Amino acid sequence: MRAALFPLGKPYATPRDKLTGQLAQLLLHDNPARDRLTQGIYINDNPNDATGRIEAAFKTVLLAAPIETKLRNAQKQGLLSKGTLPGLLQEALQAGIITETEADLINQAEQARLLAISVDDFSPEQLTSG
Repeated sequence: MRAALFPLGKPYATPRDKLTGQLAQLLLHDNPARDRLTQGIYINDNPNDATGRIEAAFKTVLLAAPIETKLRNAQKQGLLSKGTLPGLLQEALQAGIITETEADLINQAEQARLLAISVDDFSPEQLTSG
């Protein structure tokens, strides 16, 4: 799709979906390309800092990704039922599909993810008061 960059002007073409997908994959993994794209941006790993929560969640979720794949594959094979995360982890532990350490990592990733996306989390009382 072509669009004008300026009202009278210089046209540009939006990137194709394939290129957009490739860029998304670069950003979803910890790699030198992501480092180059984020160069000069303030990033820290402190989960108690607003910006650090996102990076901490990113790294924890990446570590947990192979375990989540293991759980999805077990579900596809019929070894695990579908359900809530706590129930799924308990079932996977009992079936010997994951270890206690892996279950802890999945829980840490879930907590980090929730903490990162709950930046504007207000109680109903805070929203309706005075």
